[in-house]
Amino acid sequence: MNEEMKKLIQKYLNNEIDIESFSYDFPSLVYDWKHDDVPEEIVDAVGDISEACCNYEPNDDIRAEDEMYLNEKQVRKITEEKYNLILNLGEK
Repeated sequence: MNEEMKKLIQKYLNNEIDIESFSYDFPSLVYDWKHDDVPEEIVDAVGDISEACCNYEPNDDIRAEDEMYLNEKQVRKITEEKYNLILNLGEK
């Protein structure tokens, strides 16, 4: 995980940016991320956060149509859990 990705996660978790910005910006950073030398567990955790962002849907009616869609609370929970995992794996 690069510094730009860490800062974006921290801003989101500290309520400095909203879910709409985070869910749009984070997957873009992941797309360009060079992770050849990064442990698989960290790559998977970053991928899980990115997937949660891509599955974010603010509209309750649309979310009700497909269980793959996530609300803001679910995205935040996944982001917190995976970010803590990354930190625990030594990616500080």
